[in-house]
Amino acid sequence: LMAGGSMLVRTLDAVGEYPPRYEMPQGCEHIHVIYEFIRSHLAADLSRMRPLDAVDHQEEGVWCLGEPGQAYLIYMLTGKPFRLDLSEAPGTFDAKWIGQRLGKVFDAFGGTLDGGKVHDLHGLDWRQWMLWLKKRA
Repeated sequence: LMAGGSMLVRTLDAVGEYPPRYEMPQGCEHIHVIYEFIRSHLAADLSRMRPLDAVDHQEEGVWCLGEPGQAYLIYMLTGKPFRLDLSEAPGTFDAKWIGQRLGKVFDAFGGTLDGGKVHDLHGLDWRQWMLWLKKRA
């Protein structure tokens, strides 16, 4: 998704069902939850997002796509600490964890994160995580 896979988002609405003889690859059932989340929540935002330097980290493995002040998608290769600079983005953001390996999407930080400041954050554990922030209307 962060390395060009988002180009597929453009065609997600065209996908109604699988071709008649399609066989689902084994072991990818968990991706459906994330696919549906991307399709229903992220698709409109992803087309406006671009790589941002909103994260500061001591180690490699944290990247950010965003539309400044509106939406951010942070990918963590591992759950190690990083600093997220939202000082130029006042307001309240809805916050969701996306656990790729777990195939789960759930509230982060009680469901919201305050903008207008810098946050010291980390993933929930050693796994890969994505954090999605969307400004509340």
